[in-house]
Order: sequence, then C-alpha cells, then structure tokens
Amino acid sequence: MFAGGSPFDPVTVKGVTRCPWQGNNVYVFPGIGPGMLYSQSTQVTDRMFLEAARIVSESVTEEQLARGMVYPSFGRIRRSVHILPKQ
Repeated sequence: MFAGGSPFDPVTVKGVTRCPWQGNNVYVFPGIGPGMLYSQSTQVTDRMFLEAARIVSESVTEEQLARGMVYPSFGRIRRSVHILPKQ
C-alpha cells in the first residue's frame, strides 16, 4: 500500500495494476471547524482525529482495497459525510 503527497498514475508490476493515491488532509480537515462548532468543543483531540481516520478508512470499498488504494474516492467520501458523536 502506498499514499504519497502528490497524485501518481496507476502502476503495473508483474501484471498487477495498483493505483497509488494521494495522502491528503482534504478528507478530514474541512469538517474540523464545523465539527468543533457543532459539538461545542474547546479543543481538538487526538481521539477526534482517530475517529475521523476510522470513518475515512471504512469508506474504502473492497474493490478499492484490492487495487491497493488506502483512501476512498473523493466522490465516495462526500457521500460518507455524517455527524460524529459528541465527544
């Protein structure tokens, strides 16, 4: 598995095509501010980021995992947005 700081084209090695994905804070960063306001939190905790990471990871499909992707497509993450429990 590989996620880089920049997007890369798919790579075929020994007949297997893998799709390197871009590791990017766009998956969780835009929701941090509104989430803080909604939950009336006074600080951003490690637990909040771990929960966000868990939700992102659960948005990756089996097909995407089979292709070596560690992040869901942007379209899928948009459909996965939901309110986290108040912590």
